Amino acid sequence: MAQASVAQAEYAARRMKTSNGSAEAQVRPVSQLAELPFFGTSLDPKSEHRKSLGATTIQGARPTILTLPPELLSKIIANTLSPPSSESGNAVELLNISHVSSYFRDITVNEASLWAIVPYLNAVHHDFLETILERSQPYAINLSFTDDASLVEESQVWRQAVSNFHRVSRLHVEVIEASEGGILGSLFSISAPALKECIIHFFGNRIVPLDDLFPPSFNNNAPNLRKLDLTNCSIRPERYPGFPNLRDLTVMHLGTRHNDLALLPADGFFLCRDSLHSLQSLTLYSCIRVSDSESAAGHSFQGPLHLPSLQHFTLKTTIEGCSTLGKILRLPTACFRVITMTISPHWVPEQLDDAVIAAEAAASFIPAELEYTTCAGGMWGLAPSLYLFTAGQPTASVTIRFGIPTPNTPPDLDLFLLQVGRVLALNREAPLSTILFLHMCLPGTRPSIVSTSLLPYLLRPLIKPMKNLVDFASQGSDVWANGTIDWVLDQSHSPNLKNLMVPLDDVVQGPGALEGIVRFLTVRPEISKVTFRVSPSTVEELGHAASDGLRCLIQDISKDFPGSVALDWVVGW
Repeated sequence: MAQASVAQAEYAARRMKTSNGSAEAQVRPVSQLAELPFFGTSLDPKSEHRKSLGATTIQGARPTILTLPPELLSKIIANTLSPPSSESGNAVELLNISHVSSYFRDITVNEASLWAIVPYLNAVHHDFLETILERSQPYAINLSFTDDASLVEESQVWRQAVSNFHRVSRLHVEVIEASEGGILGSLFSISAPALKECIIHFFGNRIVPLDDLFPPSFNNNAPNLRKLDLTNCSIRPERYPGFPNLRDLTVMHLGTRHNDLALLPADGFFLCRDSLHSLQSLTLYSCIRVSDSESAAGHSFQGPLHLPSLQHFTLKTTIEGCSTLGKILRLPTACFRVITMTISPHWVPEQLDDAVIAAEAAASFIPAELEYTTCAGGMWGLAPSLYLFTAGQPTASVTIRFGIPTPNTPPDLDLFLLQVGRVLALNREAPLSTILFLHMCLPGTRPSIVSTSLLPYLLRPLIKPMKNLVDFASQGSDVWANGTIDWVLDQSHSPNLKNLMVPLDDVVQGPGALEGIVRFLTVRPEISKVTFRVSPSTVEELGHAASDGLRCLIQDISKDFPGSVALDWVVGW
């Protein structure tokens, strides 16, 4: 049950992230649309466009939404509808909007593009569905439904859906846990010449191989498919050449139990050669199966798979899966990549040799051609993570994470990550040597978290190749209180370090953190500047006295700092 809740939360977050508009955006009730004012809008009642609408405006009256031209009002109405889903909400909402006024009714009834985005199948009367389909002509349509007991192939509603499937440009299907997806299968085998976006989500702790249930996908006729988003189900890589215009591919498994044969065989990607040139985004999340050595050897002679248009790559799989795909895939240098290697909960200290495989796999996803200027080490949940940035980029070009199994974390993972760092530093010594700025982020402000974090073991050996490292910033202050920094930033590892940035928070004002900073500055006399980072909320609370107040506070905090150290402060998180 807990796993299902986590999966539901992840899926809801993805749905919210990919929907139009902000997750926090509030939609006005339909009843208020007619009174919605448009300040600063100039609508000349004498204009030819207004005359053509037959609308009248009282001189000096504030314009409302009723004075907008039809094409603009229809876009506003479209934006009031919820993100497409398998539910009936959008169709019912469109009906409600048509009841606001005669003007709204004229717009909604006659604007085919609005009806094209609301078709759904569950608990809909066939007459209403027929009306929706007729009013949406001649546009391609969105089609949403839930595969459950309410839908049967013999129903008139289903026959209407099948007969109009050639018009579907966006398909969104959710399959309840009790269903095997049979009703979906009867659509999945039909040609889809207009289909551009396909989203299929199977609920439950499972992964369903769609190829085995409904071959072949869309009768091998979906030439315009741009986006394929599969959750807890899969289509094998050898089928991808049937989607020549595919730009966005996501295959996710959100559960913990699965049939290995339902996962994507890593060496199956060899069969996609010369067919994924248009792919711009690829997400493979806990869905990769490592092929046996004999099968992999049979494909290896063909050479790697080049993805020349790829801009974003996200991978979460085992160390072995990362290692295999690192040898198969060739990503463009400028492609942003997020790689998560999961460590088995059954991992034992005798398997420390896995650290070499993990480090070499990580290195295969770090382009040696890029010049990195910033390195950040942080925790993504409980996963020690490494982020590499190039100059001027707000987003990390490379993210490498190590998924730690919980709650029973295997012993000696600190030694494992230390060895990963050592091997990775040797493999990517040249690109690491250009890094100027190191940022260390640890969660919270509790010393217990900092002292038990595995992040320093990964970072310490990686800092040694950073011969040009000049600046160091810490997200929290506890790293100064327990001696972590003394070990991570040993002088032999970072001989050219000159500047520190520390947060000005309650912890740094305590004796433990202050003593740690003073101790570090004493043993590292080459440090010439300490900058305190002040949160915007603190500056706002201090008001006009912020500058003088902060200056006095910093002077008090730094009274034991060496006199050669310059002091400064900046506003930021």
